[in-house]
Amino acid sequence: MAKKTSIVDLGSFDKKPVLLTGIRITNAGDGLSKALQVDPKVMHHNEKIYVVLETEVTNVAFPPVKDTDGVQRLHTLRAGRSTVVDADLVRELLDAQEERIKGFSEPELPYGSDETKPDGDGGPGLKAVK
Repeated sequence: MAKKTSIVDLGSFDKKPVLLTGIRITNAGDGLSKALQVDPKVMHHNEKIYVVLETEVTNVAFPPVKDTDGVQRLHTLRAGRSTVVDADLVRELLDAQEERIKGFSEPELPYGSDETKPDGDGGPGLKAVK
């Protein structure tokens, strides 16, 4: 069975193509620590804990993608309220996303590593990021 490829136009930034997206989460422990003060829970090594976070986008940055002339759209999310939830509440959603990830294949970037850019400058082409 062939893997599915997701192609989404992510736009550009400073005339550079946006090739990837990513997130970083800050303050993730703060809201959960407050929740655990109200509803204490003893957690054990290797125990799986399911947490729901409410977040707010506080920054969008565009770091370069190594070996390309493109950038990544990197979102910073600040965690707000959070709570520990029962696995049964989120298992179906997590299982469905896991199946989508297993069937996903990253799309090839516009130029292979052994090709030149179409502007004919003879410079190195983009390399696929895996």
